[in-house]
Amino acid sequence: LIYHEVLLYRTRNDTLKLLRWLYGYAVSGIGMILLAIGAITILRWGFDAVAGSRYRIPEPAALLIIGAVVWVYYRFIVMRQSDKPIGILQRLYTFSFSGLGLTLATLGFIGVQEWLFSRLLGNSIARLPDALAALITGVPMWLGFWVSAQIKFAKGGDEEQKSDLRKAYLYVVIYMAVNTVVITTALLINGTLRVLLRLPTTGGLGLLLAIIIATTALWAYHAFVLRSDIKRAGESKLQSGMERLYWYVIAAVGLLALVIGLAGDVNVLVRSIQNGFDSTQREQLAGFTATWLAGLPVWLMGWIPAQRRTMRKDDVGTDARRSILRKIYLYFYWLSSVLSVLFNAIVIVYQMLTLLLGVLAGSNILDTITSLGQSIGFTVIGAVLWVYHFFVLRGDNKFAKLEQEVVDQKDLEAWQALRVIIVSEDDSFASEIQVGLKKLLPHLLPVIIRFPIADADSESKLAAAHAIVAPWTLAQQTHIANSSAHKIIMPTPLKDGTWIGLSQMVNREVQIAQAIHGVLQKKKIHESATKKEG
Repeated sequence: LIYHEVLLYRTRNDTLKLLRWLYGYAVSGIGMILLAIGAITILRWGFDAVAGSRYRIPEPAALLIIGAVVWVYYRFIVMRQSDKPIGILQRLYTFSFSGLGLTLATLGFIGVQEWLFSRLLGNSIARLPDALAALITGVPMWLGFWVSAQIKFAKGGDEEQKSDLRKAYLYVVIYMAVNTVVITTALLINGTLRVLLRLPTTGGLGLLLAIIIATTALWAYHAFVLRSDIKRAGESKLQSGMERLYWYVIAAVGLLALVIGLAGDVNVLVRSIQNGFDSTQREQLAGFTATWLAGLPVWLMGWIPAQRRTMRKDDVGTDARRSILRKIYLYFYWLSSVLSVLFNAIVIVYQMLTLLLGVLAGSNILDTITSLGQSIGFTVIGAVLWVYHFFVLRGDNKFAKLEQEVVDQKDLEAWQALRVIIVSEDDSFASEIQVGLKKLLPHLLPVIIRFPIADADSESKLAAAHAIVAPWTLAQQTHIANSSAHKIIMPTPLKDGTWIGLSQMVNREVQIAQAIHGVLQKKKIHESATKKEG
């Protein structure tokens, strides 16, 4: 094994570079996992031994030594002898074990809090040794890898600062934390409502509080890091995109909880008409009410800043309204609400027909009426979502039309400001070109100048022109040649000669229009660059 490792790492072959680093990170990762398992095992044994409940060292404790040897050997000896690390593999390794350490630390922190709350509230005491073992193992692991990632991010240049893997890590942690906060808050509200409705409660209050505190801290810290990354990004579009992703993830989670909770409440309230408001109905009412109460503030927390950004009338607002992420979010909920309304409308029509036709009898009629009320409630919820998201999309479209009108007006002004001169020795050539351009470029206002040029006004117009259209016979005339305008030269028939390299010219008005359009685009680019420099 050692021989093949030496051969693998000492052989300077570029084709083996990826294999070397994959092998090194994989074995180093296995060593880290064994080290963590061994550390947790021996810490639990140590805390139990102090408490006097365990004396014999468990067998998995040996993994601590094995894992430490493997990890140190591969991480600090073998891999140090290799060439420059592959960035994405290094980041994948770092963030994977940062996530593992963060998970252990969070679980340990929750366990310690649960133990403290159980002591204060007098509930059943949680196992403190397990929580301390996870906390003591997880914190150094998380800090070691996370601090390393932060240092590389601060000094690593564009490759590190624009890493998609880092963004994915932050968004996954935030998403998991938000989901956990919403679910646990819903359970906490559910417990409170159960007390108010005089229902028996299960589970410990301490555990719920511990989870909420830990995951809220997790959410807040990683949201702070994400905002810092956004500020470092430098590019306004990249910053806005990262912010939008954060906002819409939060809003999507909150709105989903809100809809589920409201739909559940409608179901419970309608069915209570038939079955009575017994303990089962009260339990379900407490659970679903807690769900939408927990989801509503989370949805508002993400949706309000995202919507406020789209109200801006500058480029930032335009990018926010045109965002693919926003369209996915809006069309997903809009389409879901439309399908919900259509489905429940079909159910309502079917149930009403069965009642009107007298197909059912006895208790089945009451069941149908109950189901009808439930379908109507679901339809109302779906219709509210449908109408709301429809008007949001309609507002975006109105903004888009206004923006397009502004763009069209600017284009019109740009065409009208484009100074195009047609120089001709006779009226037929100039009139023919002018009529053709009027059809293709109706906003263009070309000026015709007859040759020879004798007045100062014509000379100044040629000097200030952006484009000059002239037959080849006039191309080298002093006033035309000295102008800085773009020259569009027309080949005309030769009496006793042949043009070399030119085929028969057709649709010359179209070609002239295309050339003038290119001149306008160059002018726009130049003006935009001048504004940026200024």
